[in-house]
Amino acid sequence: MWLCLANMGHSKESALRRLRPPKRGAAMATDKKAKHTGEKAKGKVKEATGKVTGKKRLEAEGKADQGKADLKQSGKKAKNAAKKVRT
Repeated sequence: MWLCLANMGHSKESALRRLRPPKRGAAMATDKKAKHTGEKAKGKVKEATGKVTGKKRLEAEGKADQGKADLKQSGKKAKNAAKKVRT
């Protein structure tokens, strides 16, 4: 396909750039942040349910879910900070 575009005065690189899907950027970040926040809320509910019912395992699962969500969010924050440093 790039041969057709090259014949019209475009370079191979610009033709390939046109074929790539657009970057999703901020919309994708917002979706992931909402997902991680939801995971953390789910963990809090599990923890509270475990405390009320006296089930230590459910309480521990809730704390683990919260920790996982926090870890994912902090990883994303570190990644964004590294991007800012590079630019």
